[in-house]
Amino acid sequence: MKKEFILIVLVLLVFSLSGQNVKTDPTLAQIEKCNTNLDKANLLYNIYTDLENDFPDSAITYANQANKIYQILSKSKDDQISQQANKRIAYINHNLGRYHISKGAFDKALVNLSVSLPVFIKNRDSAKIAACYNNYGVVYESMGEYSKAINYYHQSLDIEEGENNTLGIATCYLNIGVVYYYQSDFSKAINYYENALELYETLGEQEYMTFCYVNIGILYDEQSKYELSYDYFQKALAVARKLQDKYVEGYCYSNMGSSYKKQKKYETSIAYYNKSLEVRRTIGDKQGEAVVIDNIANLNLIIAQSIDKPEIAKHHYSIALKYSKEALLMGQNIGLLPLQKTAYLNISEAYKGLKKYKKNAK
Repeated sequence: MKKEFILIVLVLLVFSLSGQNVKTDPTLAQIEKCNTNLDKANLLYNIYTDLENDFPDSAITYANQANKIYQILSKSKDDQISQQANKRIAYINHNLGRYHISKGAFDKALVNLSVSLPVFIKNRDSAKIAACYNNYGVVYESMGEYSKAINYYHQSLDIEEGENNTLGIATCYLNIGVVYYYQSDFSKAINYYENALELYETLGEQEYMTFCYVNIGILYDEQSKYELSYDYFQKALAVARKLQDKYVEGYCYSNMGSSYKKQKKYETSIAYYNKSLEVRRTIGDKQGEAVVIDNIANLNLIIAQSIDKPEIAKHHYSIALKYSKEALLMGQNIGLLPLQKTAYLNISEAYKGLKKYKKNAK
């Protein structure tokens, strides 16, 4: 059963270079028309920034191409060119790190962050250093290395407090809270969540408030405090609907599905999973869709394993197999490694169940 926490991975805002903004589909001819490596790198960089938010999988191709050329330019004897190249390398690698985090490719993310952080430190850019430390924390938290995650989050927090950046402080609190949840230290987790929520409320950051509501709901669900959990998911849903934030709405439905699965209320669970699936398909959230499909597969495995009637059990094993294969294919297509692992496990369990009933039939 996969619960969907909201961790905040910080992205650096990147801007196209003046006079070279590309709003139409780039062609090979456009790139080949560039007279110098610097022009070519800048064009590729601009294409990357234009595509990054809406088409991240396409954008990464241009980011990698630009990065390779900037690596060459960083060795230029012209100080202005080398400095610009190093800044671009740092920006690109930081945001590539964020991209790889979203795909579960944590080793690649660490490589990206190790390239960007020294440049930010050299330039004494505290905001970018704090963002880098935060994202290191997200990587190590996702890898289960919680002491490292806490260390990086606190380094980020120290900088944000020094800069009196309330939004940054709240983000650190929220992410630290998730670490303590994973360590089963629920009192510390709720304390950090509530501190984050208080700051977000002070700032009027309603979107971030929903992140806290979702995570608090998950925490109470883990403690089997289902009414409190439900209340917080409903709070998140109310604000998400007001903001027309379909992503958070999808998170809420998915986590409510997992909560009802834990309570063995399987019909209600599948209803919420289907709501989440519908929302995520509507907004084109492939990663969220894949996670929900994986959860539906797992739900059918649980139902199959709890039923004594062979035909009904076989039916649910078959559904589990179908959804697991779909989740695996989606995980492979979007490069989501953790999901691929759980999908393989679910496929194995489904085949075992079907094989058992096939033997009994003989």
